[in-house]
Amino acid sequence: MTNLLQTESLVYANRHNNEQTGRPLLPDVEKRTRFAMGDDILLSMKDITAHSGLSDKHYYSLISRGLFPRPLKIGRSSRWRKSDYEAWLNERAAAR
Repeated sequence: MTNLLQTESLVYANRHNNEQTGRPLLPDVEKRTRFAMGDDILLSMKDITAHSGLSDKHYYSLISRGLFPRPLKIGRSSRWRKSDYEAWLNERAAAR
């Protein structure tokens, strides 16, 4: 459980720094959290929306229709495996 708390605090700190500098978010999050999660890190909705440019409302609509992976619930937080998110992106790209 300690690794998860460390991961969430690093993600929060990293998100705060990236909002100020405008750098891409996911590579920094991945680099800082790989030690805690292995190759499959967890992404927050803010991470996903920052990467895609789409709103959280859009994603929650897709979830309710079964078109986007359901989140893992950690307490009251929702997180997605990076591998699930990337698989969903690849499916969308293949369907174009």
